[in-house]
Amino acid sequence: GVAPTRYAVTMPGWAPGLALRTLALGLACALVTQLFCRVLRLAHSWLERALPNPWLRVLAGGAAVVALTWLCGSTRYNGAGTDVITLAVEQGQAAPAVGNAGGGNDSQAERIIGLLGGRDNITLVDACMTRLRVTVKDMYKVADLPAWKAEGAMGLIKKDGGVQAVYGPKADVLKSDINDIL
Repeated sequence: GVAPTRYAVTMPGWAPGLALRTLALGLACALVTQLFCRVLRLAHSWLERALPNPWLRVLAGGAAVVALTWLCGSTRYNGAGTDVITLAVEQGQAAPAVGNAGGGNDSQAERIIGLLGGRDNITLVDACMTRLRVTVKDMYKVADLPAWKAEGAMGLIKKDGGVQAVYGPKADVLKSDINDIL
């Protein structure tokens, strides 16, 4: 198996300014949470009155998700949001860096496509919690482990037309980025 990733976390020293900022942030988050919950409750009761049929509410909700996805121009915000969280935590951003949004030649996703033998060799790209899972046409075009490690992979499994590269929690982000390019 693959050894788990361990992170060293250091705590800053106590300071009155830091304590006040932490307290202010906590209160602000609590207020936003309360506001969000109240808006959800109001929306729920309004929708029950406006659309008494539950199937129509499901249809309206689905249409809203499609419309918001279209307006955002990306599927990055659909689902559990783990890709957005990973971007925010690991790269300090909640959107792709300028210049990489279209998958420029210097993006990690573009380099991974190269490791997989190019766009024409890729059949399907998927991910689980820690692994980038790719089905390829020709396994001989896929790069070996040292090249993948140089690109940040912690491990590589090649078997029966399938490639699994272990990237940790950013595997889902890489899947989205690669699919956006393809």
